[in-house]
Amino acid sequence: MRLTPVGRNVKMLLFRTFRSVGPALSLTSKKGDDVADLKHNFGERLHQLRKGKGLTQEALGRATGIDYKHLGAIERGIKAPSFEAVERIAKALNVEPYLMFLPVPRKDSDLQADLRAISQELTAQHRARLRRFFQEVLRTMKTLGV
Repeated sequence: MRLTPVGRNVKMLLFRTFRSVGPALSLTSKKGDDVADLKHNFGERLHQLRKGKGLTQEALGRATGIDYKHLGAIERGIKAPSFEAVERIAKALNVEPYLMFLPVPRKDSDLQADLRAISQELTAQHRARLRRFFQEVLRTMKTLGV
């Protein structure tokens, strides 16, 4: 299923809203996991950009002066790069540094699997809250004409 630009924007709005509402529903990661999430997202994005340029970790390491094993640990979300490393990596990949912090788009099949897993863990109370939340999102979308 291909989403229109408006559909993609609505999808992103839903995920941002869910992320802000999720803690109230006790569905998102606990406080303190933000750094781990950031490292993981940065690593995923680095992997995607590096592969998109057709580079190996070794080649990127040579271009940046960063050991390929360290780059691998960054891609896996185990290590966090320094600001200097982000700058060198961005320059080697010929991208703006901020692009490295953008989330990697997810496939619809991944999203469906995540939603199934979440729905299995929900209590009846969580389901009711989530249902009200999505009803409000749908009302807002209708109001906006989306």
